[in-house]
Amino acid sequence: ASATTAPPATTSAVPTTQLGAPLALGSSGDEVVALQRQLRRLGFDPGPGDGEFGRSTEQAVWAAEALILGRTPVEKTGTVDVALWQRLHEEVTIQPRRTMPGTHVEIYLDLQVAVVFTDDVAVLVTHISSGQLNPDGMPVTFCEEITIDTDELGNPMPEPEVRGVCSESKTPGGVFEVHRRYEGERIGPLGSMSNPIYFNYGIAIHGAQNVPVLPASHGGVRVPMHVAEYLPTLIELGDTVLVWDSHKEPEEQTKEDMLPSFLSPDTTE
Repeated sequence: ASATTAPPATTSAVPTTQLGAPLALGSSGDEVVALQRQLRRLGFDPGPGDGEFGRSTEQAVWAAEALILGRTPVEKTGTVDVALWQRLHEEVTIQPRRTMPGTHVEIYLDLQVAVVFTDDVAVLVTHISSGQLNPDGMPVTFCEEITIDTDELGNPMPEPEVRGVCSESKTPGGVFEVHRRYEGERIGPLGSMSNPIYFNYGIAIHGAQNVPVLPASHGGVRVPMHVAEYLPTLIELGDTVLVWDSHKEPEEQTKEDMLPSFLSPDTTE
C-alpha cells in the first residue's frame, strides 16, 4: 500500500502505545508495523507495512522529522525516539502554505520535503534530495563529460553530441507549472531519471536510486523509487508547483531567479 490510499491527514489521533526502544534503520517487529501505519495515516509513504525498518521507512521518517519537528537536513537522525513517536500519534495535520483548488505541489528546499495536495489535503508527503549545495548554501559548480541527445526543452537532436560541460546544481525557487512528463526511465545528459515530471525547463521531480538526507542532485528533485512509481497518478500536466528556497517566497522570485543553471562548455582544460 502507498500513501495514495492513506486517510487524509486530518484523521483523529490514534491512542499512543509505549515505545520499548528507539527505532532506526535495521529495526523490525510490531512497533515498526505501528510506525509505518502512523506514517501512512499522516500522508507519508514508508513503503510496505512489513515491520522492517528499511531505507523507505527511514526516508519517510526524515520527512516526518522535517515537517513535524522542524528539523533541517543536517539535524535529521532517521531515528524514532519517544518524542517523535508521541508526536506521530497526536492529531497532526499537514497544512499547505498556499491554498488552491485541485492539485498542487509544494517543495520545501530547506526541509528537503515535497507535498502533493489535492483540494488542500496532503495526499503524499515525501523526502527529496535537490541541488547539491556548498557549505555557504550556494549551488555546487560541477564539470562533466556528457552525451546530449535533446535540447533544453527535451526535443530530440539530429545527432547526439559528446561534450564537456559545466553548470551549477541549482534548484530555483518560484512558481511553476508541470509542462512535460515522461513514463519510465529517462536517460538524460546528467544521468537516469524514473518517471520524470518536468516543471522548470529540464528540472523534474523524478525517482532516483540515491536519495540521501542532504541535497545531492544536479538540480532536479529526487524522490524515492517506490514513490516515483505512482507519483504520475497524482500530478497532472498544468498542475502548479511552488518551490520555497531559504531566501524568498515563491511569488517573490524574479524570472531570472527562477531560471535553472543551463549547461555551458567546460573551459577548464
